[in-house]
Parts: sequence; structure tokens; C-alpha cells
Amino acid sequence: MHVAAEITIDASPTAVFAIVSQPELDTEWQEAAIWTKVRTPGPLAVGSEMDHEGRFMGMRVRTGAR
Repeated sequence: MHVAAEITIDASPTAVFAIVSQPELDTEWQEAAIWTKVRTPGPLAVGSEMDHEGRFMGMRVRTGAR
């Protein structure tokens, strides 16, 4: 299955990155996001861990990422 979407955002790349680089704000820009929580302290970096729950094809799906 391939899922794709495209949108034009009327904001600077810096402003967009300030939002998308904070996983806890996923619900503000991802329609399917229910919640996201970062498990590791400090700023996001390679090796950061988080848990996420979202909706996909009518189901609630929980994932973890490292």
C-alpha cells in the first residue's frame, strides 16, 4: 500500500520546523494523531525514543520509535 499527501503551508521553513520537531505537537498538524510522547530526556536527536498513537483505516494504532 502506498499513501501520499501534499499541502502548501503558508509559513517559513523555520516556522514549520519549529512545530514538526516537537512530537508532542503532532495533534496540531497530523489529523490522525491522537498523542505522541517522547520517552528520552533532552532535545530530539538520533537515538531519541517516543511512543505514538494514531488512527489508520478506522483503527487505533500504537507505535514506538527509536
